[in-house]
Order: sequence, then C-alpha cells, then structure tokens
Amino acid sequence: MLDVQGAGDDARAAEAVRVLGEIASAVSAGKEPDAYEVLGVPRSAAKADVKKRYWRLSLLIHPDKCAHPRAQEAFAAVNAAAKTLQDESGRAQLDERLEDERLMRIAKEEAQQQQRAAEWARVRGGGGAPLAPVAGPMARESWMTELPPERQAKAGVSAEGMVTSFSQKGTDAHRDSSGWTDTPASRAERLALGAAGPMQLPSSLSAAEARRASELAGMVDTYNSKSRSKSLLEKHLEKQEQDKKDKKKRKRKDKDAGGAEPEAEPQEDWVGKHPWRPFDRERDLGPTLKAKSAQDLVKQAGSLSSRFGSGQGRSFL
Repeated sequence: MLDVQGAGDDARAAEAVRVLGEIASAVSAGKEPDAYEVLGVPRSAAKADVKKRYWRLSLLIHPDKCAHPRAQEAFAAVNAAAKTLQDESGRAQLDERLEDERLMRIAKEEAQQQQRAAEWARVRGGGGAPLAPVAGPMARESWMTELPPERQAKAGVSAEGMVTSFSQKGTDAHRDSSGWTDTPASRAERLALGAAGPMQLPSSLSAAEARRASELAGMVDTYNSKSRSKSLLEKHLEKQEQDKKDKKKRKRKDKDAGGAEPEAEPQEDWVGKHPWRPFDRERDLGPTLKAKSAQDLVKQAGSLSSRFGSGQGRSFL
C-alpha cells in the first residue's frame, strides 16, 4: 500500500488514461469493454489476484486522489470490471463471449485469405476457385534445375570438378549459349522449325564484305594523311620523342667536351631559409593510388589518336 499512497499525480493520471483507452477501444469496435483488459490482469488470474489489483487501482484512480478530469468514469469502469470477474457466472459469460470473438476473428482471417487466393487464381486464369493450400515447397521443373546438354559433364570429368558459376569474362567466342535457358516448349518449337541445336549465330564476314572493309580503312587512312591535322596526342608524342633526342645530343656533347663536370642541380627554395625541408603532401605522403607513368597514360589514350575513330576501328564522321 505504501507505493500506492506515495504515487505521484502523473502515475495516477497515466493509469486513468489507460483504463479510459480500453473503454474507448471497445466502444469504437461496438462491443463491451473487456474486464481483464480494464483491470490489467490475465485471463488465468485467480480471485485473490483480481481483488488485489482492484484495491490498487481503486486507490490510484479514486476521484479524491486522482486529478484527471475523467477519473470518476475510469473508477466506475474498474468497479464494474472487478464485479464481473469476482462473480463466477459473470466471469463465465465473459470468457464465453471472448472465446466467441476469438473464433469469429480467426474465421474472418481465413475467409480473407481464401478470398485473396481466389482473386489471385482468377488473375492467373485459373477460374474463381480458391487455391488449395500448399503442403510443402513447390517442385521445380527439370529444365530449371538441371544443366542443358551443352553444359553436361564430359566423359571422364567428374561433376565436382566442373565450374557452374557465372563467368566474369563473358561467354566463350566459340560457344553459343542461347539454348541454355530454353524451356521444353521453346526447344520443341525450334526443333520443329529445323534448328537441331541452339540458335545459329551469323557466320564470319564474307570475302566481299572483308574486301569492302579493307577499302574503307584505306580511304580513311588516305584522308587522315592528306587532309587531317595532327591531333593533340600525336603532337605530344612527337614532342616527347624530340625531347629524348635533344637529351641524347646534350649528353653526347658533354662527353665529347672532355668529361666536364656536370652542372649542379639547382637548390630548392627552402635551403638557407629553414633548418629542415618543409612538409610536402605529394612528396611525403605520396598519392593514394599507384602513380602511372606518362607512357602508360599515353597507351591507355589510344582512342584520342584520331577524331574519326574511337579506338575500335576506322570510320568517317
């Protein structure tokens, strides 16, 4: 009793709000309040537990103790719930009503599930009859779980040693995988049309097409050599080559001069101004990624060598 007598106004008001909420929920659902929920006891509570709970609530939400404006209404609901649960016939009627409501709720849920199943069957074209409950996982057809003939284990090779995962480098150029995903119906249709195996890919270029492609390539090269100015990449490569030649000439000239002392490298700006070299982010920490040389960058920029091509072949604008 001491905790009830010393309870604050917030605790009393919170209990009154809980009781009023149970009443409001029952009224909105069109049924009588559940005495178990009003008192806050389980359905298996004994009479002694119901009486203790009732004494505690009556002290908490009594209108003389609780400042909630609707404390009288909550107190009356608690009295009615306690009276119902302490009366054997009244509690038996309440248990019967709650059991009927539970069974009705289960029946409604099953009816809704059957209705959804019937609508799904109707959408799939199976009529309006509800779908039968599935006893276990649905069995997949063999074409979904077994490898096609093109991927079956070869003679002398165990299935454990074969790799059945997707290739990260694409399909083989000499192998057609178009029939791997064929269903039995599509495979039978293709066989009826006269194709014994997977769809045939177009053969390689004919002699006339290859000759035409060679002529077009020659025309592009002729036009580029006569009419097109040098690209920036070509100019850059020529400058690199000329710089290499000039550097070799200077070395040869210094060697011919009698082994003169090479020129001293220019000192950095901080020499004589600071006791140690200042921090340089690029020099001290280095780049986060592996630096590439100028030659590597030039090799990767092959598509820039011509404004008439993308690095994949020759073509006009």
